[in-house]
Amino acid sequence: MALLLLRTQLVHPASRYRLLAALTLLLAASLGACDGPLAAAEPATTPYLESATERRALLEAALWQPELPYSRELLDSYGFSDLGWELLPEQTSASRPLTVTDAKRLEAGLGLTLGELTEHAPVELPTSRAGWRALGETVFTQLPLREDGYLTWLASRPSRWPDLGVTPNADGTVRGLVVFQARNSRPAVGVTCVFCHGGDGIVGRGDRELDVGAIRAEHAAEGGRDMSELLSWGPGRADVTDDGVPSVTAIPDMWGLGHAQYLNHSGAIAVSAPGTLAVRFETQYIKGHRMRSRPARQLMWAMERFLTGLQPPRESLTPTPSPTPTSDAIRAGRQQFNATCAGCHAPDAGFSGGLVAADTLAVDPAVATTPERGTGSYKVPSLIAVSANAPYFHDGSMPSLEALLESGHPFGVLDTQARQHLLAYLHTL
Repeated sequence: MALLLLRTQLVHPASRYRLLAALTLLLAASLGACDGPLAAAEPATTPYLESATERRALLEAALWQPELPYSRELLDSYGFSDLGWELLPEQTSASRPLTVTDAKRLEAGLGLTLGELTEHAPVELPTSRAGWRALGETVFTQLPLREDGYLTWLASRPSRWPDLGVTPNADGTVRGLVVFQARNSRPAVGVTCVFCHGGDGIVGRGDRELDVGAIRAEHAAEGGRDMSELLSWGPGRADVTDDGVPSVTAIPDMWGLGHAQYLNHSGAIAVSAPGTLAVRFETQYIKGHRMRSRPARQLMWAMERFLTGLQPPRESLTPTPSPTPTSDAIRAGRQQFNATCAGCHAPDAGFSGGLVAADTLAVDPAVATTPERGTGSYKVPSLIAVSANAPYFHDGSMPSLEALLESGHPFGVLDTQARQHLLAYLHTL
């Protein structure tokens, strides 16, 4: 293994990271067979944390279409040792949950106070897999991804929350909204990842009720701006691009990232090695804070460790079909899946896959061809807990698995019995 790792230093960075990814999987498999402390051990550092050169290599390997505007912005700004985003100050990780009490103060025009903030960056790095993942969950739920005027507006309009898909937690906090110290030491409202990916109170679940478009449109209207076109997004959908071309997508669940080959619906980012997701998260945070600061990198690595190990809570998430499928039906469905679906949704890769040309699918190609991130393709999503993941397709245009299969996806309409068997098997994933 050591000899192989040495030899990887002699090849192109993109190829080196793909080889390292394969070696990492091999090593993980061997560690997974251990029963002692070694199986739970995790290195305190990683190439992503060690140098700008390593981060640059990860970025270049990930952006396989460097001519895209999205790729060019990152390639022109990230991964240099003495210029660009490397020179940004590290943002504070201290925050606290926004509460209903805060919202009522804002609604009354009393302003926001910092209160007691919790610092999330650790004094010492974790040395176990569980430690890294626990830190990553804290980052996912508590670190402010961005601040924006519409977030402060939302925090000060608790009477509008029911119509906008925002529900306070039982303890009086508001999921995904935090208070933190922004520039000039003022308190600000920030949003964390769990705001969109914490639906039904489940960390990682895309929120099907949250209406981001309506939130932004109402905030704009109060400021005299017309953004009513965002009302067409509807609950559970958003457009995260900046090119002015409508590219609305469903807010996805975060399951299966440990098997992901590509990120973004159009697959603009190739997951080439451990650290790719950390680079992706870091650049998201930098852009979310308008290139004024960058997050602590150990927090980005921790979030990668958390999300690549995140599994859906099947007992509370996956619905029980009625009537309950027989074992014969499930067995027949597995055979149908292997014959019809496994070529794209590989069972040994979390039922995910690579890229599929957009013009071969009966879906809107807009997201696959958007000027900012369009690759001409869509990534093949994971089918983990697929029966609980409606609506389907990148834009949420298919309301159910039944409707999806009846539409002929992917290679023609199956007969009724074959569809029933396939549905029975899909409910087990």
